[in-house]
Amino acid sequence: MSQRAWEMRSTTGSVDEFMRRENAGRDLLGRALRSSWDWAVRGWILAISPYSYPVKANYSKWNTGNTSQCACGKDAESFTHLQLGCLLEFRRQARQAAHNRVAKVVEKHLDKVNTPQRISVWDKQVSNFLQLIESTRPHAALLNSLTLQDLKAWQDMVRSPRPTRLVGQKRTIEDIQTYFEKEDLGKRPDGLVFDLQARTIYLIEVARTGDAEGSLRNRYIKKTLKYSPLAEAFRQAFHPCTVEQTTLVIGLLGSIEESRWRQSLSAFGMTQSQQDKLISKCMVATIEGAHSVLGAADQSKYS
Repeated sequence: MSQRAWEMRSTTGSVDEFMRRENAGRDLLGRALRSSWDWAVRGWILAISPYSYPVKANYSKWNTGNTSQCACGKDAESFTHLQLGCLLEFRRQARQAAHNRVAKVVEKHLDKVNTPQRISVWDKQVSNFLQLIESTRPHAALLNSLTLQDLKAWQDMVRSPRPTRLVGQKRTIEDIQTYFEKEDLGKRPDGLVFDLQARTIYLIEVARTGDAEGSLRNRYIKKTLKYSPLAEAFRQAFHPCTVEQTTLVIGLLGSIEESRWRQSLSAFGMTQSQQDKLISKCMVATIEGAHSVLGAADQSKYS
C-alpha cells in the first residue's frame, strides 16, 4: 500500500479504541491533548494509528524505504524502539530530556504541598539528602534516633522554629550512613521528601514506558523493586519513620494506572484538584516529549 493510501485512511477507530480504556486517566488525557503542541498531537494520533508513525518500520510497508533497520543497529526502527530503546546517543539524550520534562512537573507540583513542614531534594544523590537533613535543624536534631514514646515530643519540636528541647538520642551523619550501602548513597532518585511533622520519607520515582497496561504495570514493579533496598535502609536509619515509595509511571502517549497514581498522590497529601492538575500536566509533558524524541537530530553532523 502506498504512503498516500495510508495518509488517507481513517484513524477514528484507533483513537476511539485507545480513549475508551478504563482506569487510564482518559478524561484528563483529553484535557492534556487540548493543551499540547499541535505537532505533538499530530504525532500522538499517528502513534496510535497502525503503520502511520514516521519511522523506517512503517516506511518499508509503504514501499518508500529500503530497510526497516534503525541506524543504531539494534532493532527495526519502530515507534517503541525509537522512543524507548534506540542506542544512538542523540536519541538517548532526547529520551532523558523527555523523562526530565515529566519529572520537573512532578517536582513543581509536589513541592507546593505542605511546604513549611517538608524538606526535599530532586535529582540529587542520597548523600545530599542526608546532608540537607543534617543542616535543617540545630545540632542535627533530625538525625536523632527516636522511640515511639518520643514521637509527640518530636512533633512539638519540628513545629517550633527554634526548638529549645532536642528529642531523641543524638547521632551524626556518619552514624546514619552506616545503614546504607555505599552504592545506595550515590543513587539519585527523582525526588526525596522528608515530612517532618508526620516523620515520613517519600522516595519518588518517575518513569516513561509503553502505553499497554502490561508495560505500565511491569515498569512500576521494576522501579519499585529497584529502590526497595534503599527504602528499607531509610526505614532502619530513621526508625520509627515511615517510608513511602511513590512510583509514578506514565505511557509515552499519556496512559497511566489512574487508581495507583491517585493512591500515591493522596498519600502524599494532595487534594483531588491538585492531583488533576499534576496528572494533566504530566500527560502534556510526556506527549510533547515523545514529539521531541521523534524530531531529535544528530548535532555532531553539523559541528
